[in-house]
Amino acid sequence: MKKIKNYIYSQVANHNLSQNEAKQMLLEMKESSDKFEDEIAIIGMSGKFPNANNLEEYWDNIKNGVRCIGELPEERVRDAEQYLLRFLYDRLAANGAIKEDGHLDVNYEIRGYLKEIDKFDAAFFGIPPREAKAMDPAQRLFLETAYEAIEDAGYCGSKVYGTNTGVFVGTDHVAELKYKKIAAKDPMVVTGTWPGILASRISYIYDFKGPSMVIDTACSSGLVSVHMACNAIKNGECEMAIAGGLGNFYYAPLRFKEDLKELESVESPDNTVRTFDKKANGTTWGEGVGAVLLKPLSKALQDGDVIHAVIKASAINNDGASNGITAPDAGAQENLLLTAWKKANISPETVQYVEVHGTGTVLGDPIEIKALTNAFRASTDKRQFCGIGSVKTGIGHLVGASGLASLLKVVMMLKNKTMPATLNFTEPNSFINFCDSPVYVNDKLNQWESEETPRRAGVNSFGFSGTNCHVVLEEAPVRVNNEAAKTEFEVFTLSAKNQNVLKELINNCNKEFSNNELDLQSVCYTANAGRGHYSNRIALLVKNYKELKDKIKYLSQVDFNEINKFGVYYGEYKIVPNSKQTREKGEIDEGERR
Repeated sequence: MKKIKNYIYSQVANHNLSQNEAKQMLLEMKESSDKFEDEIAIIGMSGKFPNANNLEEYWDNIKNGVRCIGELPEERVRDAEQYLLRFLYDRLAANGAIKEDGHLDVNYEIRGYLKEIDKFDAAFFGIPPREAKAMDPAQRLFLETAYEAIEDAGYCGSKVYGTNTGVFVGTDHVAELKYKKIAAKDPMVVTGTWPGILASRISYIYDFKGPSMVIDTACSSGLVSVHMACNAIKNGECEMAIAGGLGNFYYAPLRFKEDLKELESVESPDNTVRTFDKKANGTTWGEGVGAVLLKPLSKALQDGDVIHAVIKASAINNDGASNGITAPDAGAQENLLLTAWKKANISPETVQYVEVHGTGTVLGDPIEIKALTNAFRASTDKRQFCGIGSVKTGIGHLVGASGLASLLKVVMMLKNKTMPATLNFTEPNSFINFCDSPVYVNDKLNQWESEETPRRAGVNSFGFSGTNCHVVLEEAPVRVNNEAAKTEFEVFTLSAKNQNVLKELINNCNKEFSNNELDLQSVCYTANAGRGHYSNRIALLVKNYKELKDKIKYLSQVDFNEINKFGVYYGEYKIVPNSKQTREKGEIDEGERR
C-alpha cells in the first residue's frame, strides 16, 4: 500500500496525474483499507453440544440428520439422584418416588444433554483440587472450551499469555448460583459460582489484558458476545478476543406435576422442535458451550493463521415497545438485517443461507420469515434463492449458547461447502407463504455450490429480552500454499501429560487427516509450535502428507512400547528432585527439563 501511495505522489510530481485525481484514488484506497480492517477472522473454535464432545462430532450429527434430544445420559443419572435425595427428599417421598432400596423411581425431562459435565483436568490449568471442586461446571466447561479454541488456532497457552486479548461470554442467568447449593461449604464457592467470574477466570489464568465481561440478553446472549468482541477489536480495546456462549446445565432435570410451568406456552409437549412446519408446537431445551477466537482479518492473513470463516459485519438492536415485552417484532428484525447487510457492504442477493433463530413456535416462526422477506424485498424480487434452517430441530434450544451453536454450524457449512437438512420439516407452516418468499427451507443434504461471490450466510439470534443480533459470515479467503523452503523431510510432533491423552490426540489426528487434504508444512509447523510440549511425546519423520497419514494410522493401532517403524519415535520423561543420585530411564530434574 505504501509503494502505491508513493507511486501516486510521484505521478503528481511529474504532472502525469492531477491533484484531484490523486485525491480521489487515495480516498478510494483508504475506504477499501478501512473496509478490510473491519472484517474479523475466526481463527479458532471449539464446542460441546448434545451428543457431541467436539465440533467434528457436532458436524457429523448435523450432516447425518441425527436427533440429539433424548434421555439424561446414564452416567449422569447417579449424580442427579444424589442431588435430588439431598435437597428434595421430602418432596420425593410425598410423591412416592423413593423405592424400598432408597433409589428413585422418576422420569427425567427429555432434552438435549451433554454426555458429561463433571470431568475437569484441574492440574492442567494449575487449579488446586479444592478450588476446582468449588467451581460451577459452567466455569470449568467454558475454561476448557476457550482453551481448545486457542489451541485450535495454533497457539498454546504460553504464546497468548499476557496479550491484549478480550473475553466475552454470553449466558442466561436464570439458573445462576444453583451449584452453590450443591458444593461443599467452602469460601472458594464464592468465586467458583460468581456470575462475573465466568469470563474473568480465563483472563486471570492467561493474564489477558483486554476487556472481560459476561453478557445476558437471554436467548441471544452468545451471539451478542460475538458482536461485542468484534466491536472491541475494531475499537482497539483488544488485539484478539475470545467470544463464547453457555447454555444452562441441568443437574437434576426433574419437574413435579404441581410445578408452575413458566414457559409452558413455548414448550413442545412431545419434545420435538418443528421449525417452520405445519405441526410446529414449541421448543425443547438443550445444553451446550461454544467459543471462537477472533482476530482482525488483515492481521490473521499477515500472521499466517488458520481462518475458518470471516465475520463481515454484525448488528444488534431491540424490539422496543412491541406487542409484549417478550413478543418478537418483525419490524425490528427487518431493520436488524438491513443494518447488518449495509455494514457488510454486500448485496443481499449474495446471501445464500440464513441460520434462523427458529424455535418452532407458532408466534415466532412466521414473524421471522416476514422480517426476512421484507428485508430481502427492499432490494430484490427474486424468489427462493436463500436457504434457511435451524439447528434447534436437532439439539433443542440452548438458550445462552444457542447463538454460538448456530454460528459454529454455519462455519462448518462454509468449510465443508455443504448445506445440511433441517429436521422435522414435512409440510410448511400454513401461516408462511414460501412460494412467494425469497427463502426456502433446506430439507435435504446439498452441496453448497459457489456463485460469482464467495459463499455467504447470515446467523439470526433473537432474545426473550427483546435484544436481537445478526452476523454476516463469508467463507475464508483462498490462500496459495507456500512452496518455499521445501526440505526432504518434515518433523511432526505431538505430546501430552499421559499416554491416554496422547493416544486420544493421535486418534483425533487420524480422523482429521483421513478426511482432509492439508498442507504438510503448515500441519507440522502448527503441531510443533502451536501446542505445549509435555512429558509423553511422539515425533514422526515424514516426506509427504500420505506418509504422515500412514504413520498416524499406524500409531493409532499399536502400543507405544511396540513401535518398530522407521521414522516413528516415542519417549517420556518424569521430573525427579535434582538430589536423586540413581535415576531410571526418562527421569530428569527441573533444570534439565527447562
